[in-house]
Amino acid sequence: MQINWRRAIVATLFAEAAGIVALMAIVAVFGPSGWKEATPFAQQMGALVGPVSGFLLCMIGGWWTGRLAPPDQRVKNGLAMGCIAAAFDIALSFALGGGLVGLLVVSNIGRIVAGTLGGWLGMREG
Repeated sequence: MQINWRRAIVATLFAEAAGIVALMAIVAVFGPSGWKEATPFAQQMGALVGPVSGFLLCMIGGWWTGRLAPPDQRVKNGLAMGCIAAAFDIALSFALGGGLVGLLVVSNIGRIVAGTLGGWLGMREG
């Protein structure tokens, strides 16, 4: 099995950073001004933006990770990227004082599925 771990890690870091940037942009544009007022809005939006952006960005990351792998290894590379992204997200949640709640579990299952789907899409390129 040939997994490009470097690409999977880079794709994971990009997906996490891009998701955070997306949330910050939404809060900056649509949220109230002021730190105290914007914090509850950011938390509410994070519960929506995190899973959606995580899925989409992991699908792109799974495709990118598997793109240069041999065709029969692309799905496995996408799966690896999704698993790394899910593990990173769970570790980040615990590091920031969060726990293992239902939304986190479902969101990270989505990341794994999306990474795998991205690898599959890369396999279809030929």
